[in-house]
Amino acid sequence: MNIIFIFDGLQFGGIERVGVEYIKLLSSRNYHITVVNLKPKLNALEKEIPDNIDVIHLHYPRSLSSYRYGKLRRLGIMGNIVYRMIFVVLSIINLLYKPFYLNKIRGVYESDVAIAFSGHINDLAFTAYNFKPHVGKTIAWLHGSQYSYNVINPGFYDLYVKIGNLVCLSEKDDEKGVFSFNEKNRINKVKIYNPINLGDRVIDSNKVESLKVKYGDYILMVGRLSKDKDQACLINAVRILSEKYNLKKNLLLVGDGPELDKLKKAAQDFGVSDQVFFIGARYDVQNYYAAACIYAHSSPAEGLPTVLLEAMFYHLPVVSTNSEPGVEEILQDKYGLISPVGDSEALADNIYSVYTDQGLRNTLVSQEPERLKSFMPGHVIEQFENMIMQ
Repeated sequence: MNIIFIFDGLQFGGIERVGVEYIKLLSSRNYHITVVNLKPKLNALEKEIPDNIDVIHLHYPRSLSSYRYGKLRRLGIMGNIVYRMIFVVLSIINLLYKPFYLNKIRGVYESDVAIAFSGHINDLAFTAYNFKPHVGKTIAWLHGSQYSYNVINPGFYDLYVKIGNLVCLSEKDDEKGVFSFNEKNRINKVKIYNPINLGDRVIDSNKVESLKVKYGDYILMVGRLSKDKDQACLINAVRILSEKYNLKKNLLLVGDGPELDKLKKAAQDFGVSDQVFFIGARYDVQNYYAAACIYAHSSPAEGLPTVLLEAMFYHLPVVSTNSEPGVEEILQDKYGLISPVGDSEALADNIYSVYTDQGLRNTLVSQEPERLKSFMPGHVIEQFENMIMQ
């Protein structure tokens, strides 16, 4: 079976890492995979794609899709008029632009399945208009709940209708019109968790030991340094740990991104620059998990944060803000400690509890294998195959 994965860039990020894991798993099961990268300059994770897989580079920015401007329709009559004008102009531009990439993708038109894996406006639109008429099945991948995407932009729902098949990570708030919408538009949707395929990541025991010696029993967070991860909340929690509890612990932030300089300044302003270490993007992130004492997460919103599952795989107790819908979907008030979004003091309180209550720590860690069963590769791929065979 031939499967196409369409990405809105392949930089270091949770969505992209999950996509690469799917590609590896399916390739090992003898599926023929082709990858389309719509932001060729964002290609750091392409190094992890197996050599036998073709990667097609096409520049197709979100600004080329009229559905990006779908929020204008919520502004009344004038908003709808402006949206229709944009729609007409961009439709013409897309027709003119299409010959520049058509030859690159025509060779994979006979594929069985095309998946808009990033779930962004541009990879959804590109899939709907360039693969829907040709491949056997098109699928939109939702890194969260369907309802949450409609809140962001009604243009997502328009594209879901065109694509016809959805995979979601959560069904939170689906009762708010989602079931009737899907039934009316004959949309097929299933919930499939992200797989965690970490068995082939070799841990370097010497590296782990050196990290422990250098940073002690440190707190770890892995993620892109961007506003939507809110690492500043966690940096502030480190300050509170020191001032409120006299507990001075190091924080390692693994990842890179546009907020690096601002976060360094935040660490200075909070007086904890000697405790916060910016490690950058790493290919050997497993060693940082293995050496850490606690995994902390501070995002205000997440689909299904794979980093929490990775932390659990490496037997780390998890402390997180309630990033909807994903954190609650994973932790379920049982497998980790959850605090309100943006509340640095509550986050610090939970971190303190894990550091000082060995019984709590042992309970959290001992329950993690039970939760991870739903995310094991064999279980997930079986669900995936059922979906594409329908």
